[in-house]
Amino acid sequence: AHVSRMRLATPVAEEAPLASTTAEEARIRAGLRGEKKEGSRADIDAATASFEDAQVLGKQLASILAESCAAGQPMPAEAVTMLRKLVSTTSGARGWFVSLLTDPAYDAVFTPPLDPSLLAAIEASPDPNRKLLVMNVAMSTATEQVHKERGNEELAAASRLTRDRSRVLLTALLPRMSGLVEESMRLRTAVEPWPSDIEPADGADAEWTAFTKKWKYGAEQRAAIKKELDGLLTTYDAPLPFGGIPPELLLAVCYLAYAYVNGQPPFVAQLGS
Repeated sequence: AHVSRMRLATPVAEEAPLASTTAEEARIRAGLRGEKKEGSRADIDAATASFEDAQVLGKQLASILAESCAAGQPMPAEAVTMLRKLVSTTSGARGWFVSLLTDPAYDAVFTPPLDPSLLAAIEASPDPNRKLLVMNVAMSTATEQVHKERGNEELAAASRLTRDRSRVLLTALLPRMSGLVEESMRLRTAVEPWPSDIEPADGADAEWTAFTKKWKYGAEQRAAIKKELDGLLTTYDAPLPFGGIPPELLLAVCYLAYAYVNGQPPFVAQLGS
């Protein structure tokens, strides 16, 4: 299964050193209380954070979000602003997802309904988040499969937690993020059953096929990813009623046709008797 070449989902790397976490926590919370002016170092860090720094910031923002969700309160506006900046870059978004999706302490974040500000922050930056959201599901699903095959239930459970949280996020964002449904469908073309170990199915997306080859996913891993995507995309695979014509438009057309056939001017009320 070439486990040595595989990483955890997100893609998850080793956590960044947390020696400065206490100082960072104090600085960020001070900023959230309004003790920092606009354009502060906290804002600059969020917008330009490296992958390692983004994990540190991500942990602190995820803690704030989890506390807010547990209390039934929205995420503080200042924290939302910082989160939007963090997930607007590839390094920042990767660090955020690593922190958010893997720590059991953040269960409250994933209890429906999800915080609208969380979804809006991710949705505001389709690039890079569109691919990362789909990749999170794929990688955690495949990694869980490998750990189960090797009998390591503890690691499989950790991947399953990431997979479940990735699924919740993707489900919430599929109907609202531009291009996310299409991106998910493109990945699915790359994990349709392959005619051989090296040849993907006809019509497979080249970029996502390269992704599966990079991580050396075998038939079982690809099948597990496809099963996950099939479940997520069921609603979007179903044919739209009336050929996709909005019901309001169809009703208006029917009324106009009825008025024409009966010689009645449309939308004209009869006056008097």
